[in-house]
Amino acid sequence: MTLTTCPTGSTQGAAMPAKTTHPPELNKAAEGSAGPILPFKTINPHDQPPAADQITIKNISRPCYGVYDDFVRFADNPAPEPHRAGLYWHGANRAGDPIDQRIGGPLHIEALSHDEHSGNFGRLLRFRDSTGQWKEWLVPMALLAGNGEALRSELLSRGYTYNDRYKAHILSHIMQSQPRERLIAAIRTGWHGDGTAFVLPQTTLGDTQYRFQAEHAHDSHLSTRGTLDAWRSQIGERCSGNPILILSACTGFAGALLKPAKQQAVGGAGLNLLGKSSQGKTTALQVAASIWGSPETVRNWSATGNGLEALAASLNDTLLPLDELSQSSPYDAGNMVYLLANGTGKQRAKRTGGMRPASRWRLMVLSSGERTLSAHMAEGGKKAKAGQEARLLDVPAVDRPYGAFDQLHGLPDGAGLSNALKQATSEQYGLTGQAFARQLMKYKGDLPNEYSELCRLPAFQVSDGVEARAAGTFALLALGGELATSFGLTGWREGEAIEAAVTGFNLWRDHRGTGNTEDRQILEAIADFIDRHGDSRFSDLDQPASAGPLIRDRAGYWRNTAEGRTYYLTSGGLKEAGAGHELKAIIATLDAAGWITERNAGKNSVKRRVHGKMTSLYAIQPQEVA
Repeated sequence: MTLTTCPTGSTQGAAMPAKTTHPPELNKAAEGSAGPILPFKTINPHDQPPAADQITIKNISRPCYGVYDDFVRFADNPAPEPHRAGLYWHGANRAGDPIDQRIGGPLHIEALSHDEHSGNFGRLLRFRDSTGQWKEWLVPMALLAGNGEALRSELLSRGYTYNDRYKAHILSHIMQSQPRERLIAAIRTGWHGDGTAFVLPQTTLGDTQYRFQAEHAHDSHLSTRGTLDAWRSQIGERCSGNPILILSACTGFAGALLKPAKQQAVGGAGLNLLGKSSQGKTTALQVAASIWGSPETVRNWSATGNGLEALAASLNDTLLPLDELSQSSPYDAGNMVYLLANGTGKQRAKRTGGMRPASRWRLMVLSSGERTLSAHMAEGGKKAKAGQEARLLDVPAVDRPYGAFDQLHGLPDGAGLSNALKQATSEQYGLTGQAFARQLMKYKGDLPNEYSELCRLPAFQVSDGVEARAAGTFALLALGGELATSFGLTGWREGEAIEAAVTGFNLWRDHRGTGNTEDRQILEAIADFIDRHGDSRFSDLDQPASAGPLIRDRAGYWRNTAEGRTYYLTSGGLKEAGAGHELKAIIATLDAAGWITERNAGKNSVKRRVHGKMTSLYAIQPQEVA
């Protein structure tokens, strides 16, 4: 028996919002806890039939499926009541009498889709949810495998309702549909079609034949609210005069430039805003996040590697803001940085055999933290590699006149500016990034050449390989900010984004120092170890053991002198503090830096009597790391 899709009823467009009425009893004060609890009754306007002369009568070629957006009658079925809007199976019983079985709400199959390589086939569904609102979903055909439970689960989560007894018909309806319209499925956000389309979960900018296709409801928060003018006046203009805020916002713009300006296929780079808490770092992240979406776009580093991979893939060509680096595992932090910067996830096996394509992405990362990446990794006994530090650049952010801020724009203090920006970013978001992408599609300039010119600025001329990579990142931030300003999006003066990028580069370079990277890591690790454990794993060298508190996992002792406190570390404590470096290298670095203050002849250690026993210790006075 051949199935066909019947002509659908006349499309009425988006439904009016559902109206809710309450039984009169609910409007009265309760007469006692023993009284009945009456349910709310929701009345959908499409549940109320119009006048008889306004109901469409359809001719049906059975058997088939039909989709109707309003009440309808069928010419060969003399039912006394009109049929509600919805998806119907039109069949007949053994006697030939018509059967018109309602499967669920209206469910249109609008288009067939596949990706640019003729894979990842899908169908564009348009349906009305249980509140009466129309929704669209480009569903991968892979969800129809088996009994279709995965598909129905997603439809339910999106608000579609159906008669569970006839749920198998939903699968049949989609499988046998052959819509004429064709779409190109985009399984990632961002640039497609050689820059002719910028795809987001809820919309496509540019060439609308590209549509976002996803198995699950998308929660990347790349949504919009407010107006462009309000974002510029309430957020953008308040960034002016504040290099850290401008630098953060530039990171948001730069994600969309990785492909057209840097011609990068995958990967990215990022900044880690460094400094004490409650100084404006998180506010800076929210400012950057508001370019593309809501404040919920700001996540924290506590995500697992797999979760972070999925998150990065969902934000392709935009920005991934991550708060509090210290919430990541110190054992995994370095690998997570490599993962984000390299832009390619792990290959995983399919349930049916074979390998799934690895996730891929391009994006910028904006992080915050109280410690550097290397210091955080040291807590787990790991040492950061130069490549990891070059991919997540530590920028001291809270040593400005007002925490992370230089100018308050008429507000009483840094907290006032922070609160104003937090409020504004909760009300104005998403539209600025979309406008930036639209303007990039129209832009006639040579973006790769403009990026190269910024890289050649005197401020970015360096000879060290790590510094050259960092300079390239800050040059891209400068380009993003200057382009956004020229598009009328920021409210900044011309050149202000370049100045902020140069400031950020200098802050990073000054903090990094000009010495050997491994030496600096060792010194930072030792200083951080003593800062964290100086009161819990050390005790007064001159105090009897019975006089002080019990020390667990002892790392050494201390003694106050006229020059300050000296820490006497055991060899085990020193090796632990050195975060995975060899003890010989640790001692050589401490010696070269002048941190070893006492020693016996020909030795780097000193003998001290500890509880009646002579013990070899390393006498250290930490200094500021250059």
